[in-house]
Amino acid sequence: MKKYLAGLLIFVLMISMVGCGNSDTNSTETEENTNASNSLEEEIVVWIPGDDVEYSFYYNMFENYKSAMEAEGKTFNYVIEQQPWGDYFTKLPLEVNNGRGPDIFYVHTAYMDTLGPISKELNLSEETMSQLTTTDMYLGDNGKPIVVPTLFTSMIMYANKKIVGEMESIPSTWDEFFAESVKYNDPANGIIGYDYSFHMLYDLAYQAGERLTDENGAVFSEQALQQVVDWTDAGYMDYLTYGQNSPEDTLYQDSAAFIYGAGWMEFWAPEEAQLHAFPVPGITNAFAELTFGISKNVSDEKYEVLNDFVEFMLTDEETVTAIVKGNSGAANNTNVDIVYEEGTAGYAVQQAYNSGNAKVVIVPSSLEQVYRTMLESALTGVPVAEAVAEAKISAESIDVSELHQMEQAAFN
Repeated sequence: MKKYLAGLLIFVLMISMVGCGNSDTNSTETEENTNASNSLEEEIVVWIPGDDVEYSFYYNMFENYKSAMEAEGKTFNYVIEQQPWGDYFTKLPLEVNNGRGPDIFYVHTAYMDTLGPISKELNLSEETMSQLTTTDMYLGDNGKPIVVPTLFTSMIMYANKKIVGEMESIPSTWDEFFAESVKYNDPANGIIGYDYSFHMLYDLAYQAGERLTDENGAVFSEQALQQVVDWTDAGYMDYLTYGQNSPEDTLYQDSAAFIYGAGWMEFWAPEEAQLHAFPVPGITNAFAELTFGISKNVSDEKYEVLNDFVEFMLTDEETVTAIVKGNSGAANNTNVDIVYEEGTAGYAVQQAYNSGNAKVVIVPSSLEQVYRTMLESALTGVPVAEAVAEAKISAESIDVSELHQMEQAAFN
Protein backbone atom coordinates (compact mmCIF):
# COMPACT_ATOMS: atom_id res chain seq x y z
CA MET A 1 0.00 0.00 0.00
CA LYS A 2 2.85 2.38 0.89
CA LYS A 3 4.50 1.51 -2.43
CA TYR A 4 1.22 2.33 -4.24
CA LEU A 5 0.83 5.69 -2.46
CA ALA A 6 4.45 6.59 -3.14
CA GLY A 7 4.04 5.75 -6.81
CA LEU A 8 0.83 7.76 -6.99
CA LEU A 9 2.54 10.75 -5.37
CA ILE A 10 5.39 10.61 -7.86
CA PHE A 11 2.92 10.43 -10.74
CA VAL A 12 0.98 13.48 -9.48
CA LEU A 13 4.20 15.44 -9.09
CA MET A 14 5.23 14.54 -12.63
CA ILE A 15 1.87 15.70 -14.00
CA SER A 16 2.20 18.96 -12.07
CA MET A 17 5.66 19.57 -13.47
CA VAL A 18 4.49 18.86 -16.99
CA GLY A 19 1.59 21.26 -16.50
CA CYS A 20 3.94 23.97 -15.31
CA GLY A 21 6.16 23.36 -18.30
CA ASN A 22 3.25 23.70 -20.75
CA SER A 23 2.12 26.90 -19.05
CA ASP A 24 5.51 28.53 -19.60
CA THR A 25 5.60 27.35 -23.20
CA ASN A 26 2.09 28.66 -23.94
CA SER A 27 2.96 32.00 -22.36
CA THR A 28 6.04 32.32 -24.58
CA GLU A 29 4.11 31.34 -27.70
CA THR A 30 1.37 33.89 -26.95
CA GLU A 31 3.95 36.64 -26.54
CA GLU A 32 5.66 35.67 -29.78
CA ASN A 33 2.33 35.61 -31.66
CA THR A 34 1.46 39.06 -30.33
CA ASN A 35 4.80 40.45 -31.47
CA ALA A 36 4.42 38.75 -34.84
CA SER A 37 1.06 40.42 -35.42
CA ASN A 38 2.75 43.79 -35.03
CA SER A 39 5.71 43.04 -37.25
CA LEU A 40 6.56 41.62 -40.63
CA GLU A 41 10.02 40.17 -41.01
CA GLU A 42 9.39 39.29 -44.67
CA GLU A 43 10.51 41.94 -47.13
CA ILE A 44 7.90 44.05 -48.95
CA VAL A 45 8.66 44.53 -52.66
CA VAL A 46 7.69 47.95 -54.06
CA TRP A 47 7.56 49.02 -57.72
CA ILE A 48 7.88 52.69 -58.67
CA PRO A 49 8.51 53.96 -62.24
CA GLY A 50 10.94 56.78 -61.60
CA ASP A 51 13.92 57.49 -59.36
CA ASP A 52 14.21 59.04 -55.92
CA VAL A 53 14.76 62.49 -57.44
CA GLU A 54 11.72 62.40 -59.71
CA TYR A 55 9.51 60.85 -57.04
CA SER A 56 11.28 61.79 -53.81
CA PHE A 57 7.96 62.09 -51.94
CA TYR A 58 7.02 58.49 -52.76
CA TYR A 59 10.43 57.09 -51.81
CA ASN A 60 10.43 59.09 -48.58
CA MET A 61 7.00 57.94 -47.46
CA PHE A 62 8.16 54.33 -47.18
CA GLU A 63 11.02 55.40 -44.94
CA ASN A 64 8.62 57.59 -42.94
CA TYR A 65 6.35 54.60 -42.40
CA LYS A 66 9.25 52.39 -41.39
CA SER A 67 10.33 54.98 -38.81
CA ALA A 68 6.78 55.24 -37.48
CA MET A 69 6.59 51.45 -37.10
CA GLU A 70 9.97 51.24 -35.39
CA ALA A 71 8.83 53.89 -32.90
CA GLU A 72 6.05 51.47 -31.94
CA GLY A 73 8.44 48.56 -31.69
CA LYS A 74 7.30 47.04 -34.97
CA THR A 75 9.22 45.88 -38.03
CA PHE A 76 8.75 47.00 -41.64
CA ASN A 77 11.26 45.75 -44.20
CA TYR A 78 10.94 46.90 -47.79
CA VAL A 79 12.87 47.18 -51.02
CA ILE A 80 12.01 49.57 -53.86
CA GLU A 81 12.63 48.11 -57.30
CA GLN A 82 12.75 51.09 -59.66
CA GLN A 83 11.11 50.37 -63.00
CA PRO A 84 11.47 52.09 -66.39
CA TRP A 85 8.48 54.16 -67.49
CA GLY A 86 8.46 52.73 -71.03
CA ASP A 87 6.77 49.38 -70.37
CA TYR A 88 5.74 49.77 -66.73
CA PHE A 89 1.97 49.68 -67.25
CA THR A 90 2.28 46.70 -69.60
CA LYS A 91 4.78 44.72 -67.55
CA LEU A 92 3.09 45.22 -64.16
CA PRO A 93 -0.25 43.44 -64.83
CA LEU A 94 1.54 40.65 -66.71
CA GLU A 95 3.85 39.98 -63.78
CA VAL A 96 1.12 40.07 -61.15
CA ASN A 97 -1.23 37.89 -63.21
CA ASN A 98 1.57 35.33 -63.48
CA GLY A 99 1.98 35.24 -59.72
CA ARG A 100 5.10 37.38 -59.63
CA GLY A 101 5.80 41.10 -59.44
CA PRO A 102 5.63 43.48 -56.49
CA ASP A 103 3.57 43.42 -53.32
CA ILE A 104 2.61 47.09 -53.67
CA PHE A 105 2.98 49.37 -56.68
CA TYR A 106 2.50 52.84 -58.14
CA VAL A 107 -0.78 53.17 -60.04
CA HIS A 108 -2.11 55.74 -62.50
CA THR A 109 -5.69 56.73 -63.21
CA ALA A 110 -5.33 56.30 -66.97
CA TYR A 111 -4.46 52.59 -66.53
CA MET A 112 -6.98 51.50 -63.90
CA ASP A 113 -8.73 49.32 -66.47
CA THR A 114 -5.77 46.92 -66.20
CA LEU A 115 -4.41 47.81 -62.74
CA GLY A 116 -7.75 47.60 -60.92
CA PRO A 117 -8.21 43.84 -61.51
CA ILE A 118 -4.75 43.04 -60.08
CA SER A 119 -5.30 45.05 -56.88
CA LYS A 120 -6.86 43.99 -53.58
CA GLU A 121 -9.62 46.06 -52.03
CA LEU A 122 -8.66 48.29 -49.12
CA ASN A 123 -10.14 47.96 -45.65
CA LEU A 124 -9.88 51.54 -44.40
CA SER A 125 -10.99 52.52 -40.91
CA GLU A 126 -13.98 54.77 -40.36
CA GLU A 127 -11.65 57.41 -38.94
CA THR A 128 -9.59 57.46 -42.14
CA MET A 129 -12.66 57.47 -44.38
CA SER A 130 -14.14 60.42 -42.47
CA GLN A 131 -11.11 62.57 -43.33
CA LEU A 132 -11.41 62.07 -47.10
CA THR A 133 -13.63 63.89 -49.57
CA THR A 134 -13.54 61.10 -52.18
CA THR A 135 -13.20 57.35 -51.57
CA ASP A 136 -15.46 55.80 -54.23
CA MET A 137 -13.58 56.63 -57.43
CA TYR A 138 -12.42 53.02 -57.96
CA LEU A 139 -14.34 50.30 -56.15
CA GLY A 140 -13.83 46.54 -56.13
CA ASP A 141 -16.39 43.76 -56.42
CA ASN A 142 -17.33 44.09 -52.74
CA GLY A 143 -17.91 47.82 -52.96
CA LYS A 144 -14.72 48.79 -51.13
CA PRO A 145 -12.09 51.11 -52.63
CA ILE A 146 -9.18 49.58 -54.51
CA VAL A 147 -7.20 52.81 -54.51
CA VAL A 148 -8.05 56.24 -53.11
CA PRO A 149 -7.01 59.70 -54.36
CA THR A 150 -4.30 61.38 -52.35
CA LEU A 151 -4.89 64.61 -54.27
CA PHE A 152 -6.60 66.22 -57.23
CA THR A 153 -4.86 68.38 -59.81
CA SER A 154 -5.96 69.84 -63.13
CA MET A 155 -4.89 71.26 -66.45
CA ILE A 156 -3.74 74.88 -66.18
CA MET A 157 -1.94 77.55 -68.21
CA TYR A 158 1.72 78.41 -67.84
CA ALA A 159 3.40 81.65 -68.90
CA ASN A 160 7.13 81.71 -69.59
CA LYS A 161 8.24 84.86 -67.78
CA LYS A 162 11.53 84.86 -69.69
CA ILE A 163 9.45 85.77 -72.74
CA VAL A 164 6.36 87.56 -71.40
CA GLY A 165 7.75 89.12 -68.22
CA GLU A 166 5.52 89.58 -65.19
CA MET A 167 1.81 88.88 -65.66
CA GLU A 168 -0.04 92.15 -65.00
CA SER A 169 -3.50 90.65 -65.49
CA ILE A 170 -4.87 87.13 -65.85
CA PRO A 171 -7.10 86.40 -68.88
CA SER A 172 -10.47 84.89 -68.00
CA THR A 173 -11.65 84.09 -71.55
CA TRP A 174 -10.04 82.54 -74.62
CA ASP A 175 -10.41 85.83 -76.51
CA GLU A 176 -8.53 87.69 -73.78
CA PHE A 177 -5.89 85.01 -73.69
CA PHE A 178 -5.26 84.93 -77.45
CA ALA A 179 -5.14 88.72 -77.56
CA GLU A 180 -2.14 88.42 -75.24
CA SER A 181 -0.47 85.23 -76.52
CA VAL A 182 -0.46 86.25 -80.20
CA LYS A 183 1.85 89.15 -79.35
CA TYR A 184 4.68 86.71 -78.81
CA ASN A 185 4.49 84.79 -82.09
CA ASP A 186 8.03 85.21 -83.45
CA PRO A 187 8.73 82.58 -86.14
CA ALA A 188 12.07 84.18 -87.02
CA ASN A 189 13.37 83.37 -83.55
CA GLY A 190 11.54 80.06 -83.22
CA ILE A 191 9.03 81.31 -80.64
CA ILE A 192 5.30 80.56 -80.69
CA GLY A 193 2.65 82.32 -78.65
CA TYR A 194 0.81 79.23 -77.35
CA ASP A 195 1.43 75.47 -77.46
CA TYR A 196 -1.31 73.03 -76.43
CA SER A 197 -2.08 69.32 -76.21
CA PHE A 198 -4.98 67.11 -77.30
CA HIS A 199 -6.39 67.29 -73.75
CA MET A 200 -7.67 70.75 -74.64
CA LEU A 201 -10.36 69.02 -76.72
CA TYR A 202 -11.96 67.74 -73.51
CA ASP A 203 -12.19 71.28 -72.11
CA LEU A 204 -13.70 72.76 -75.27
CA ALA A 205 -16.29 69.97 -75.44
CA TYR A 206 -17.31 70.63 -71.84
CA GLN A 207 -17.35 74.38 -72.38
CA ALA A 208 -19.73 73.80 -75.30
CA GLY A 209 -22.06 71.77 -73.07
CA GLU A 210 -21.04 68.43 -74.59
CA ARG A 211 -19.54 65.30 -73.02
CA LEU A 212 -16.96 62.65 -73.87
CA THR A 213 -19.41 59.79 -73.31
CA ASP A 214 -23.08 58.89 -73.39
CA GLU A 215 -24.91 55.73 -72.32
CA ASN A 216 -23.68 53.96 -75.48
CA GLY A 217 -19.96 54.72 -75.23
CA ALA A 218 -17.45 57.38 -76.29
CA VAL A 219 -18.60 60.44 -78.24
CA PHE A 220 -16.55 63.13 -79.94
CA SER A 221 -17.28 66.83 -80.32
CA GLU A 222 -16.98 68.08 -83.90
CA GLN A 223 -17.42 71.60 -82.57
CA ALA A 224 -14.41 71.28 -80.23
CA LEU A 225 -12.21 69.75 -82.92
CA GLN A 226 -13.20 72.38 -85.48
CA GLN A 227 -12.48 75.14 -82.95
CA VAL A 228 -8.96 73.83 -82.36
CA VAL A 229 -8.29 73.54 -86.09
CA ASP A 230 -9.62 77.07 -86.72
CA TRP A 231 -7.55 78.61 -83.92
CA THR A 232 -4.45 76.79 -85.14
CA ASP A 233 -5.02 77.87 -88.76
CA ALA A 234 -5.57 81.45 -87.60
CA GLY A 235 -2.15 81.47 -85.93
CA TYR A 236 -3.45 81.76 -82.38
CA MET A 237 -1.69 78.57 -81.33
CA ASP A 238 0.52 75.75 -82.53
CA TYR A 239 0.46 72.03 -81.89
CA LEU A 240 4.06 70.89 -81.55
CA THR A 241 3.37 67.79 -79.48
CA TYR A 242 3.21 65.16 -82.21
CA GLY A 243 4.15 61.67 -81.11
CA GLN A 244 5.31 61.51 -77.49
CA ASN A 245 6.29 65.16 -77.10
CA SER A 246 4.40 67.45 -74.72
CA PRO A 247 3.96 71.21 -74.34
CA GLU A 248 6.41 71.45 -71.43
CA ASP A 249 9.22 70.68 -73.88
CA THR A 250 8.59 73.94 -75.76
CA LEU A 251 8.14 75.84 -72.50
CA TYR A 252 11.41 74.65 -70.96
CA GLN A 253 13.26 75.24 -74.23
CA ASP A 254 12.00 78.85 -74.23
CA SER A 255 10.28 78.36 -77.58
CA ALA A 256 6.72 78.98 -76.32
CA ALA A 257 5.38 82.01 -74.45
CA PHE A 258 2.39 80.12 -73.04
CA ILE A 259 1.43 76.48 -72.82
CA TYR A 260 -1.49 74.35 -71.69
CA GLY A 261 -0.24 71.73 -69.23
CA ALA A 262 -0.85 69.71 -66.08
CA GLY A 263 -0.45 71.08 -62.59
CA TRP A 264 2.23 68.52 -61.72
CA MET A 265 4.58 69.89 -64.43
CA GLU A 266 5.91 72.65 -62.18
CA PHE A 267 7.53 70.18 -59.77
CA TRP A 268 9.74 68.80 -62.57
CA ALA A 269 10.58 72.15 -64.15
CA PRO A 270 14.29 72.97 -64.52
CA GLU A 271 15.70 75.25 -61.83
CA GLU A 272 16.24 78.02 -64.36
CA ALA A 273 12.58 77.99 -65.46
CA GLN A 274 10.59 81.15 -64.68
CA LEU A 275 6.88 80.34 -64.72
CA HIS A 276 3.60 81.97 -63.84
CA ALA A 277 0.63 79.62 -63.65
CA PHE A 278 -3.05 80.55 -63.93
CA PRO A 279 -6.34 78.70 -64.52
CA VAL A 280 -7.60 77.60 -67.93
CA PRO A 281 -10.33 79.99 -69.18
CA GLY A 282 -13.54 78.14 -68.27
CA ILE A 283 -14.14 74.47 -67.47
CA THR A 284 -11.11 72.19 -67.52
CA ASN A 285 -10.46 68.52 -66.94
CA ALA A 286 -8.94 67.40 -63.67
CA PHE A 287 -7.52 64.14 -62.45
CA ALA A 288 -6.18 62.42 -59.36
CA GLU A 289 -3.00 60.94 -58.00
CA LEU A 290 -3.82 57.73 -56.16
CA THR A 291 -2.62 55.60 -53.30
CA PHE A 292 -0.43 52.64 -54.25
CA GLY A 293 -2.14 49.40 -55.26
CA ILE A 294 -1.81 46.21 -53.19
CA SER A 295 -1.18 43.10 -55.29
CA LYS A 296 -3.93 40.49 -55.34
CA ASN A 297 -1.21 37.88 -54.68
CA VAL A 298 -0.06 39.06 -51.23
CA SER A 299 -0.55 36.89 -48.16
CA ASP A 300 -3.03 37.86 -45.45
CA GLU A 301 -0.11 38.81 -43.21
CA LYS A 302 1.38 41.14 -45.83
CA TYR A 303 -2.03 42.57 -46.65
CA GLU A 304 -2.61 43.70 -43.07
CA VAL A 305 0.70 45.58 -43.06
CA LEU A 306 0.19 47.11 -46.51
CA ASN A 307 -3.38 48.17 -45.76
CA ASP A 308 -2.03 49.94 -42.67
CA PHE A 309 0.63 51.56 -44.85
CA VAL A 310 -2.02 52.93 -47.24
CA GLU A 311 -3.88 54.43 -44.27
CA PHE A 312 -0.61 56.07 -43.22
CA MET A 313 -0.16 57.40 -46.77
CA LEU A 314 -3.61 59.00 -46.61
CA THR A 315 -3.45 60.46 -43.11
CA ASP A 316 0.14 61.28 -42.12
CA GLU A 317 0.35 65.07 -42.49
CA GLU A 318 4.03 65.19 -43.53
CA THR A 319 3.54 62.47 -46.14
CA VAL A 320 0.29 63.90 -47.53
CA THR A 321 1.74 67.41 -47.74
CA ALA A 322 4.82 66.21 -49.64
CA ILE A 323 2.75 64.23 -52.16
CA VAL A 324 0.20 67.00 -52.70
CA LYS A 325 2.80 69.74 -53.14
CA GLY A 326 4.89 67.46 -55.38
CA ASN A 327 1.92 67.30 -57.75
CA SER A 328 0.72 70.91 -57.24
CA GLY A 329 -2.70 69.71 -56.21
CA ALA A 330 -5.50 69.93 -53.68
CA ALA A 331 -5.47 67.36 -50.87
CA ASN A 332 -8.18 64.71 -50.62
CA ASN A 333 -7.64 64.71 -46.84
CA THR A 334 -9.64 67.59 -45.34
CA ASN A 335 -7.41 67.67 -42.23
CA VAL A 336 -4.36 68.72 -44.26
CA ASP A 337 -4.26 72.39 -45.21
CA ILE A 338 -2.05 73.20 -48.20
CA VAL A 339 -1.09 76.81 -48.93
CA TYR A 340 0.52 77.95 -52.20
CA GLU A 341 1.96 81.26 -53.34
CA GLU A 342 0.11 83.19 -56.03
CA GLY A 343 1.43 82.40 -59.50
CA THR A 344 2.39 78.81 -58.66
CA ALA A 345 0.76 75.80 -60.27
CA GLY A 346 -0.78 74.72 -56.98
CA TYR A 347 -2.40 78.12 -56.54
CA ALA A 348 -3.85 77.96 -60.07
CA VAL A 349 -5.20 74.45 -59.44
CA GLN A 350 -6.84 75.55 -56.19
CA GLN A 351 -8.42 78.50 -58.03
CA ALA A 352 -9.87 76.09 -60.61
CA TYR A 353 -11.31 73.89 -57.87
CA ASN A 354 -12.67 76.74 -55.78
CA SER A 355 -14.45 78.16 -58.83
CA GLY A 356 -16.01 74.79 -59.66
CA ASN A 357 -14.36 74.73 -63.10
CA ALA A 358 -12.09 71.74 -62.42
CA LYS A 359 -14.02 68.57 -63.30
CA VAL A 360 -12.54 65.22 -62.24
CA VAL A 361 -12.90 62.96 -65.27
CA ILE A 362 -10.34 60.23 -65.82
CA VAL A 363 -9.94 59.42 -69.51
CA PRO A 364 -8.57 55.89 -70.14
CA SER A 365 -5.18 55.78 -71.86
CA SER A 366 -6.67 53.90 -74.82
CA LEU A 367 -9.18 56.71 -75.38
CA GLU A 368 -6.46 59.34 -74.96
CA GLN A 369 -4.65 57.77 -77.89
CA VAL A 370 -7.78 57.98 -80.02
CA TYR A 371 -8.07 61.71 -79.24
CA ARG A 372 -4.41 62.29 -80.07
CA THR A 373 -4.77 60.50 -83.41
CA MET A 374 -8.01 62.34 -84.22
CA LEU A 375 -6.45 65.75 -83.58
CA GLU A 376 -3.30 65.02 -85.56
CA SER A 377 -5.38 63.72 -88.48
CA ALA A 378 -7.46 66.92 -88.55
CA LEU A 379 -4.37 69.12 -88.32
CA THR A 380 -2.76 67.34 -91.25
CA GLY A 381 -5.65 67.86 -93.63
CA VAL A 382 -8.27 65.19 -92.86
CA PRO A 383 -11.72 66.83 -92.77
CA VAL A 384 -13.05 67.24 -89.23
CA ALA A 385 -16.17 65.13 -89.84
CA GLU A 386 -14.03 62.32 -91.26
CA ALA A 387 -11.54 62.48 -88.37
CA VAL A 388 -14.41 62.26 -85.88
CA ALA A 389 -15.98 59.33 -87.74
CA GLU A 390 -12.67 57.45 -87.65
CA ALA A 391 -12.32 58.18 -83.93
CA LYS A 392 -15.78 56.75 -83.24
CA ILE A 393 -14.83 53.51 -84.96
CA SER A 394 -11.53 53.29 -83.08
CA ALA A 395 -13.27 53.82 -79.73
CA GLU A 396 -16.07 51.27 -80.19
CA SER A 397 -14.30 48.57 -78.16
CA ILE A 398 -13.09 50.88 -75.36
CA ASP A 399 -14.87 50.55 -72.03
CA VAL A 400 -15.78 54.08 -70.91
CA SER A 401 -18.35 53.12 -68.28
CA GLU A 402 -16.28 54.52 -65.41
CA LEU A 403 -15.63 57.73 -67.35
CA HIS A 404 -19.37 58.04 -68.00
CA GLN A 405 -20.09 57.69 -64.27
CA MET A 406 -17.46 60.34 -63.48
CA GLU A 407 -18.99 62.75 -66.00
CA GLN A 408 -22.42 62.23 -64.48
CA ALA A 409 -21.03 62.93 -61.00
CA ALA A 410 -18.99 65.94 -62.16
CA PHE A 411 -21.79 67.70 -64.05
CA ASN A 412 -24.88 66.81 -62.02
